[in-house]
Amino acid sequence: MGRKKLERPCAEQINSVISSMLVPAHVLEYFAIWNSLFAAETTTGFNGKKVEALPVDEVVKMLKTD
Repeated sequence: MGRKKLERPCAEQINSVISSMLVPAHVLEYFAIWNSLFAAETTTGFNGKKVEALPVDEVVKMLKTD
């Protein structure tokens, strides 16, 4: 009994596998950006500079109307 010789995948098979991995990565990146924007809190920094948190309810309303 010998070992089976593995066939080398063609370029189309390789592209298909890579594409199927990149699409979920793209979707995860999209959601990570939205999650980070919605998770941000109002912050006061150097010299009292204040940055307000994103008003989540207002943003959701704007997104639903489009």
